[in-house]
Amino acid sequence: YKVLSILSLLAVFLHGHISYFKLCSRSRTIIRSIVLLIFIHDVIMIETANYGRTDDKICDADPFQMENVNCYLPDAYKIISQRCNNRTQCVVVTGSDVFPDPCPGTYKYLEVQYERRRQ
Repeated sequence: YKVLSILSLLAVFLHGHISYFKLCSRSRTIIRSIVLLIFIHDVIMIETANYGRTDDKICDADPFQMENVNCYLPDAYKIISQRCNNRTQCVVVTGSDVFPDPCPGTYKYLEVQYERRRQ
């Protein structure tokens, strides 16, 4: 199995500002990526989340592995929200132990839109 490891530290310093991040998979097997969201006075509220592939331009790779753009995990929002909503810190880990594979053989990405709100 190929494993992709990414450690990203994201911080946005505007209260109420909606932000987003994307984690790209360069492997069809296991994706393991980590994003740390850390805020001091604000909590995280997830607006949207998708794990799969709904666009062939985002995180582009081998064209054959991106043909399926109707790939999404309906529970992605629920999974991310349970881990992050109303918290000042959030660790987002993608991998087969967190997200079931909605489309085997397709390069996937995690896309999350979130807002910081005052506690």
